[in-house]
Amino acid sequence: MFQGDSSNGTLISASCLYSRLPVQIRPEWTDVLLGGDHVFKMRLIGQQIICTRPAGFVDEQTTQATMDRVEGAVETFVPAGLPFVWVSDYSGMSGITIGARRLFASKVSKWNRLRGMVLFGMSPFFSATVRLAVRLNLVPFPVHAVACYQEAIEVAISILQSLPSSKRPVSIPPAILTDERWQLGLDGYSIRFEVINGSILHSVQKGSIREEHLDPVFELRDEVMLASGLKSKSFSILAGLEDVEKSSHAGRLGYVRRMARWYHENPFDVEVFYGLNPLMSTVINVSARLTPFKVHVSKTYEEGLEYISGFVSANRIRPSSGSFEQAVTNRHEDMVSPEKIDELLRVLGAISWGRDEELNLEEIDSSDPLALVYEAIGLVKIEIGDLLARQERDAIERRRLQDRLARSEKMEALGLLAGGVAHDLNNILSGIVSYPELLLMDGDLSPETRRAIETIKKSGDQAAAVVKDLMAVSRGAAAKTQPVSLSAVVREYLGSPDFVAMSSNHSDVTIEARLDEGSTLVSGSPVHLRKVVANLVTNAFESFGHEKKEGRVNVETLLRPAHAGRLAGLDGAPDGDAMVLRVVDDGPGIDAEYRERVFEPFFTKKILGRSGTGLGLTVV
Repeated sequence: MFQGDSSNGTLISASCLYSRLPVQIRPEWTDVLLGGDHVFKMRLIGQQIICTRPAGFVDEQTTQATMDRVEGAVETFVPAGLPFVWVSDYSGMSGITIGARRLFASKVSKWNRLRGMVLFGMSPFFSATVRLAVRLNLVPFPVHAVACYQEAIEVAISILQSLPSSKRPVSIPPAILTDERWQLGLDGYSIRFEVINGSILHSVQKGSIREEHLDPVFELRDEVMLASGLKSKSFSILAGLEDVEKSSHAGRLGYVRRMARWYHENPFDVEVFYGLNPLMSTVINVSARLTPFKVHVSKTYEEGLEYISGFVSANRIRPSSGSFEQAVTNRHEDMVSPEKIDELLRVLGAISWGRDEELNLEEIDSSDPLALVYEAIGLVKIEIGDLLARQERDAIERRRLQDRLARSEKMEALGLLAGGVAHDLNNILSGIVSYPELLLMDGDLSPETRRAIETIKKSGDQAAAVVKDLMAVSRGAAAKTQPVSLSAVVREYLGSPDFVAMSSNHSDVTIEARLDEGSTLVSGSPVHLRKVVANLVTNAFESFGHEKKEGRVNVETLLRPAHAGRLAGLDGAPDGDAMVLRVVDDGPGIDAEYRERVFEPFFTKKILGRSGTGLGLTVV
């Protein structure tokens, strides 16, 4: 929050990065335990902003102690007759009692000098409570809930600046050292230097810089460095370019070269530009990594000062001369020559980005000064291509989800229809299936009559199978579930007469089962799960056709731990442990044109009635 930390033993002085006002941080205000786990911190910003940070749980006792300390600070350090604003950070507060809230509201409403409160870091509930208190006019001054410290300070200053001039705080502008000899007027170009706060070399430039301007400009820069004392201390550069016009090719190239050499003689922390148009801002940001020093672009003079203050504060420990030289050497290893920087600016300005053209990098000589330029442009084009490809993939995914939703709605409608049809068919088939069984019990039937009745029974059984599948489609997932071993279901089916009869028709197809031997159970219906296994295995066997054809079918169950991530084919599956059933065959596969339809009811490439009902994968 603050920069500067000189101390005289009783008072720590600093400056606020966002207001540039002085800050008092007294030992008796820092990390004071008021009771329980409540820790209190307080600062005075300028003369009229009290900033506190309560941490821990707040009750009536700690609230009273807090109010006493704030009131004492106001009486002692805020000049008599001047109002103040209270800024408070609640991000470290774990809770507050109702009694503490009432005591707080009662106390602050009686402070005539308090002109507003700015709060941040509040929980959603506390924030709602504050808004309610403001709406009900429970306090006689404005209360603002903001997002962060910087915004809080800005609001506090705006409150004070809205007061009558006699009650406003006295702002402390930056200390500026200037001299009429620190300015230079040349043909079509001028520059003026000044030193801010004894550590920032600030220049304001106008016009268009040309190559013949560089020598006098850098000579004057050296004179200002010596006269101001910056030559012997750590400093930064702030350059205002609001009124700079398009500079010549030689002028830009010469400036870059001169600055690179000047940096070795006068190492500085950072160079910040402000007042740039969007194109120049982009160019400087792109080429920032090509210079041996730190470069930054700010929108305004004030933002530039603020950035320098924060940058210097974050990098306060300056390296020794040896480490600095090493840092410069390391920086040089990554930098590109000034010629290439200038060519980069020229090429970027000449490229038509709207054209869909490729750069053939193989034809570019690596020693060509433009090699890195074209490579950078090529990489940008690749990034744009990747972005377009991602957008296309997203569009495909959206269409896939839309198709899935449409299929889901279609299946729901078909399920309702299938349920009604299946109910009626079940009633009709009860006689067709049961009466042939009674007739076949007659031993006097002729062979021709017996074959006819068996055909009727077989057709009735096939129709009953269709009805069962229709019922499964209409009901969806089983309503009644129980813990089931998926491996046991597979093992039971592979040993059943149904499987033996089915596999006997495909004697050249072998099956291999790799089943999880653990004790993991899943929630499901054993009957429905057996149907799923039977349908998948049957489809795998029948994928080889009825003619003699060798093949292999693999059935596998495995546990997917939560930390293993998603497995292929489990799109949309929830996170966590899961049992996976895989049925894989080495048959010819499904034609691409039919893959989207394999789960539709009654869609099949088999001979309907001879093999399957067309509902196998729909049931799955």
